[in-house]
Amino acid sequence: MDDYFKEGEEKSRALDHAPKSSGTVAPPPKAGAPPPPPRAASTEPPKE
Repeated sequence: MDDYFKEGEEKSRALDHAPKSSGTVAPPPKAGAPPPPPRAASTEPPKE
């Protein structure tokens, strides 16, 4: 049964030309684009 779904998924991906979910990385930023905003986790705690 799992083989049936796996085969269907592979056919679907081939039709969609979708990249496989494993090992994909975000595309590089376009030349001249501003840097992405800093993440909230990397901000310093407020000083008192």
